[in-house]
Amino acid sequence: MKIAPLIYASMLFLLIRLVNDVPMGHNYFTHSTEFIAIELMGLIGGCYLYFFAANRWIRICADRHILIALEYLVVVIFAVTLPVMIMIVSHETPFYDYLPEFVIPVTITLLMSLLLYTILKYAYQKLREKEAQNENVKTELRLLRSLYHPHFLFNMLNTIYFSIDENNTKARNTIEQMADFMRMQLYEDDEPIPIERESLALKSYIELCRTRYGDSVEVSASIDARYPQDRIHPYLLLPIVENAFKHSGGNPKRIHISLMRSPGIVDFKVENTLPEMKHDKIMHDASGIGLKAIRRRLVLLYPGRYDFEESSDSGLYSTHLLIRL
Repeated sequence: MKIAPLIYASMLFLLIRLVNDVPMGHNYFTHSTEFIAIELMGLIGGCYLYFFAANRWIRICADRHILIALEYLVVVIFAVTLPVMIMIVSHETPFYDYLPEFVIPVTITLLMSLLLYTILKYAYQKLREKEAQNENVKTELRLLRSLYHPHFLFNMLNTIYFSIDENNTKARNTIEQMADFMRMQLYEDDEPIPIERESLALKSYIELCRTRYGDSVEVSASIDARYPQDRIHPYLLLPIVENAFKHSGGNPKRIHISLMRSPGIVDFKVENTLPEMKHDKIMHDASGIGLKAIRRRLVLLYPGRYDFEESSDSGLYSTHLLIRL
């Protein structure tokens, strides 16, 4: 990468000379040594600066969801300013005397800069996707280790199921839900899946929590079943619900879960009551490792295509995730 700006500067210089000088019969090297040195050093230095600024700008735009029109407007301004500044410094005559000479170099520099920026942006997105895949592999391995021997656990659950009295349907249903939920979590890879399957995982988890907490937590859920074949990466919604059950408080404890759908849009919101004391500490704990991991995955999987907000007001903690698929 260190030599890439130098190669780019060489290509840009040769292209400008080829398009600007050859058709007009100009010999660039008839200029003074000082003139040539200023332009070449300015071009090389400018290209190194452009690579540095472009890579930083790509990251900023991806993290802060900058509008693509504004993103490329900044690139255009930078790409036009660079050759203009070099030519102003290298020429001794007033700016307006050689204004026509600006047209071709500036145009070529602008087009090449836009092309290079688009290539760098594409490469950065592919890198983030690769990082996301690597991170998901590590997460899956940690999950496998934490589950000890999954088949052994499934066999044990099956044994427990058949050891429960047939009349105890509630206990049997809970075992079935637990086994189904574990199976979905364990054997699902990180490729996008139909939103319908993620919704089923949500419903299974909610029912398990209802069984676990009983009447101590009031849970309401609205799961929109429309557009079931839209695809989403798994494990993005479930940790938010898990976080709500973990940090809910108050008397009574309340949790509301809402999944709204429109074409190409996932709008997910979870609200839970907080304990009456130490709201600030609870707010800090509630946005801990789990939600930070979600933010990291969102940045990698849906750069510039999501909004993720957390808020706390009057004892109510709210998490809102909107993904543009």
